[in-house]
Amino acid sequence: MSTPDTVTVTATSPHPRDWGRALAEAVTQLSSLQGGTEDEAAGALFDRGLHLSVRESGTEVEITVTLGPASAADDISSDTPVA
Repeated sequence: MSTPDTVTVTATSPHPRDWGRALAEAVTQLSSLQGGTEDEAAGALFDRGLHLSVRESGTEVEITVTLGPASAADDISSDTPVA
């Protein structure tokens, strides 16, 4: 499954400590789906949440990474003290 906001990759090991390469591939694919130059595509991931979903698939693991909405880091909430 691949959309501009979701990528699924397969890890060949069921152990979380072995999923790094698959996660890196998912984030790389997610970045490239954002369009633009390589720097623009990577920049589209900044200040956005990444949702991770892991599903067992036989002896492998399917890892789905979904790009969340832009962060509201620049917004000042009522809970934020003003200096």
